[in-house]
Amino acid sequence: MSCDGLDTRSLVIRNVFAFRGRPDEAGQWWSQALNLFQDEGNPFVKPPGRCRFSASGKIAQVWLRWRPADEIYKKWRALSYNGDVRPIGLAEPRDKLAWIAMPTFDPDDTQRAMYRNMFAEVARRRATILAGDAVVIDLRGNQGGSSLWSEQLARVLWGAAQVDKISASDPSRVWWRASRGNTDYVATMVKTLATEQPEAEGWIKAVWEGMRHALTSKQSFYIEPATAPVTGKATQPSLPPVALPVYVIVPGQCASACLDALDLFTRLPQTRLVGAPSSADSIYLDVRIASLPDGIAKVVVPMKLYRDRPRAAGQIYRPAVEVRDLSWSTQAFEQCIEDDLKRRKSD
Repeated sequence: MSCDGLDTRSLVIRNVFAFRGRPDEAGQWWSQALNLFQDEGNPFVKPPGRCRFSASGKIAQVWLRWRPADEIYKKWRALSYNGDVRPIGLAEPRDKLAWIAMPTFDPDDTQRAMYRNMFAEVARRRATILAGDAVVIDLRGNQGGSSLWSEQLARVLWGAAQVDKISASDPSRVWWRASRGNTDYVATMVKTLATEQPEAEGWIKAVWEGMRHALTSKQSFYIEPATAPVTGKATQPSLPPVALPVYVIVPGQCASACLDALDLFTRLPQTRLVGAPSSADSIYLDVRIASLPDGIAKVVVPMKLYRDRPRAAGQIYRPAVEVRDLSWSTQAFEQCIEDDLKRRKSD
């Protein structure tokens, strides 16, 4: 309720958000406010000493005793905002409930193989999955990376035709800042994606060539065509529509490509968000880190910007069902989804 005579909200803004995060974003309260009771040695922050807590209708006043963080604390802390993050893959907690875990869009070699296996399995079992009660897309732990991973899932689950229709109606355009530093950096991305994500190789090559042309032509930006081809599209016949609920678990720190996934999923049929309010981003994305000449500091340089993106800078997603359990466990989400399915049947 309060600490040292200051209400909790004011205390979090003073001790946490004054130094990290953005208090105007609801999702940041889920992922950052818990740092109130973590002493990081900030000389400008005095750790709380005496706090009032309310539980089960009772109020207690407690003098806090600080001690080094142990493994139990670290586990509880992670469970409170990430839960027991599941590995990439398709699971079935019970009959007729498909659970698709996507904890990162910046996968390593092993995780990339897991993604490709999962997409193949979803495509192979699609008819059985859609004959069930619900699908869950679990984004717990996800803080972004490449939006092509979420697009590939959408193609095998909802169908390429649905995704292409959305892409064709998207008014947004991507402007790449064609500086020498940005263009050289994108050249390294061409080599990286050719090995790590071949599905994106054609796209990034087109971006690089466009930036090189803009640079030599003394143009400030390379603007991606509105009908830019998307590599890795599966050629497949029109698929039966998705008619069962698709629950997407949203973590409070969902940003960047995780938000791109929500942009796409929420425009597809039967999607229902559960979990926390998301984080947000600006229209300036795809950053690179550059060291300043003195070697003391570094600067974050956005390489592209969005024009006419439907989601505004700073805009968040709010879930239809918030999950406020102290532990964001898989069990808690299973129960939340089962309860929502019962409500939908009774309505």
